[in-house]
Amino acid sequence: MKQRVFNLYVAGSSAKTEALRVRTAMDLVLEHPRMRLTLDWQKNIERSGLPANVGLPYDHRIRVATEALDAVSRADILWLLAPRVTTRGGWVELGAGLEQKKVIVISGADSGNSIFCALGQEIATDEDAFAVICALLNEYPWDEQR
Repeated sequence: MKQRVFNLYVAGSSAKTEALRVRTAMDLVLEHPRMRLTLDWQKNIERSGLPANVGLPYDHRIRVATEALDAVSRADILWLLAPRVTTRGGWVELGAGLEQKKVIVISGADSGNSIFCALGQEIATDEDAFAVICALLNEYPWDEQR
């Protein structure tokens, strides 16, 4: 019997200090046989040659923002790496996921910095959050219409 593949969106900060953390989480998703990353936004930033999303032309910002929100829409699960630094995009993506009734998993000690994180499953570490996501693949009563 073929097992279902789940779409995940990994949200977080594009700050350089969070780059390794984000890459590690995205790679865990990419390497899992039952998970598909809906958007590798970190690679898109790297390709742009600009620091994070700073200084992008207006049309490019519209395209990048639309692409991110579309990727959230395609996700079954949104995993927010609660940023240790100031970020904007990750919080917008969390809001979009909450509005769309996505399964939300938030990892990191900084999840308590936003009341909205309480609307998802708050997990202390990224490693434990990934383990919770793996368990959700088998345990959550997934609706095929989702």
